[in-house]
Amino acid sequence: MSPSESPTPIASLDARRVGLIALLALILGFARYTPIFSEPFNLSTADRMTVGFAGEVIKNWQKFGFRAEGGRPIAHIFPAQPPVIEYYFHHPPAFYWLTYGMTRVFGMTETAMRLVPALCAALSIALTVLLIGRRLGPIAASACTIIYLADQAGAFFGWMANYESPVLASILATLVLRDH
Repeated sequence: MSPSESPTPIASLDARRVGLIALLALILGFARYTPIFSEPFNLSTADRMTVGFAGEVIKNWQKFGFRAEGGRPIAHIFPAQPPVIEYYFHHPPAFYWLTYGMTRVFGMTETAMRLVPALCAALSIALTVLLIGRRLGPIAASACTIIYLADQAGAFFGWMANYESPVLASILATLVLRDH
């Protein structure tokens, strides 16, 4: 379609349908990935170590101050005079910054530490639905929603207190914005 042409009524209706399906996918995704609506997190959760590690980074910031270390994630503090600090530079720090903000708002709880990945996983579903729906229509967008919500690997990364789901959401957001 050239820039001077306006969309047909059917294309406009399909765009609205895809938008509504994406909104529904976002709501269902949030319900799927957060313990507020689904089962609470418990000891059988497969990624207890990532929660523990993220918790250590947050606790270290609470102890030494976020600004004191320039926002760099502190992996370990070894007792010495002065303390020896080992920074965590293996991944971009944005996940830890966002998680720190969530723990400041909601307290130092497992739910607060998992809220960023859960929200990003839900957003990833909605963004994927938008990408598929724009290219293939509302039926494909609906099928995408069902498949994505049923995917167990996606559920694991949505619950995991780690950086994967925020990275996926940012990549998908970039693609949606590029195509817009």
